[in-house]
Amino acid sequence: MDIIEYFVKHPRREFYVRELAKLTGKSPTTVSKRLKDYSKKGVLTSESKFNHLLFRANLDNEEYMDIRNFYLGRYIKSTKSYGLIIKKSPLSIVFIDNIDHIELAIVGQSISKFDEIGIPIELRSYAGHIKNKEQLIRMINGTKIFGTIKI
Repeated sequence: MDIIEYFVKHPRREFYVRELAKLTGKSPTTVSKRLKDYSKKGVLTSESKFNHLLFRANLDNEEYMDIRNFYLGRYIKSTKSYGLIIKKSPLSIVFIDNIDHIELAIVGQSISKFDEIGIPIELRSYAGHIKNKEQLIRMINGTKIFGTIKI
């Protein structure tokens, strides 16, 4: 797993260099360089605590959210569940990122479970059109990973 993926899967958690080096199998020097590059871009924030430099995702940074959306979409598309859903031709698949969990909305099919992706998923499936205006707005503002959303 790439260094940034730890911040995607655990957006509120702090990591220190040696911990990420162990997790990724990379040298602390390499990890430190990558983390500092992400910090310069504002994707990560850093803070010194207990003689360690700790890094965390910058949830207010647009580039971090773009990276997160990319990886979340990739995680969803890599599952067996996604492949099975696509074969049945849904109208659309959208995810809404709530940071601590994601809502996965599937329009045109009814499903009851989805493979694990390392982040909690709240499933919402709609066999027909979405009648709830608030949910429709949330879907429009979410990230579409398949199909079209008809209004």
